[in-house]
Amino acid sequence: MKKAGGELAKVLAQHAEAVIDIVVDSPLVKAIPVVNYAVALAKELGAVRDRLLMSKLEKFLQEPRLQRTLESEAMRNKLIEDEYAEEIGERLLLVIEKFSDLQKPVLLGRIFAAYLNDELTRTAFFMLAHAIDVAYLGDLEYFIQVEGEPVHDDMLAVPRLANAGLFELYADGSMGGGDLKYQTTPLGNSLYACLRQVD
Repeated sequence: MKKAGGELAKVLAQHAEAVIDIVVDSPLVKAIPVVNYAVALAKELGAVRDRLLMSKLEKFLQEPRLQRTLESEAMRNKLIEDEYAEEIGERLLLVIEKFSDLQKPVLLGRIFAAYLNDELTRTAFFMLAHAIDVAYLGDLEYFIQVEGEPVHDDMLAVPRLANAGLFELYADGSMGGGDLKYQTTPLGNSLYACLRQVD
């Protein structure tokens, strides 16, 4: 594994107190080596408390399924041994920092738990994290409400969710003719499977 640092270290250095107060004793921190390094760096550099980042990290870490998953020592060890641990840690913190509300970190926590439980590949996890990041929260709530199926094609939510990769257009007739309709993509199916999963 390459030396820890990069963008994650910069983010944590800028928001040291918020990060330290919320995650320093978290199983997630212990499971991602780069976070330990970055928190230590942040302590040395110091920073102004960022309450919004603190709240978003707290929402992510307190997602119930993620907490249950990280209670397993085997799961924590799996992430420690993951050759992509640094990349995953950086992506998590950078995406969480970008979120403009406090519900998206909860959704991210659920898909991260799914990744740890081998329900998602690393690539699928990154793609879903991106989809959650770029989608409007109200559209994601619609997606959950309709159980991942675009039941109202004329709604603005559907084409916007298509831009996030969760729906796609198709022709319902033979030889490419007929009306254009939306259907759920494999990525959208993966997201809904993660969100409906109950332990």
